[in-house]
Amino acid sequence: MSVYKMAEVVGTSKESFENAVRQAVERASDTLRNIGWFEVKEMRGLVKEGKV
Repeated sequence: MSVYKMAEVVGTSKESFENAVRQAVERASDTLRNIGWFEVKEMRGLVKEGKV
């Protein structure tokens, strides 16, 4: 039987969603060991004058 620990972290980036995920995982790896996967629960973006 496998056991997994879930941790909720938040990543932000003005560049891309990928960069936000990368920053969140790097930050989490400062205190968590053996991170093997991640799950994105929500993505949000800014719409300004009809443009993303």
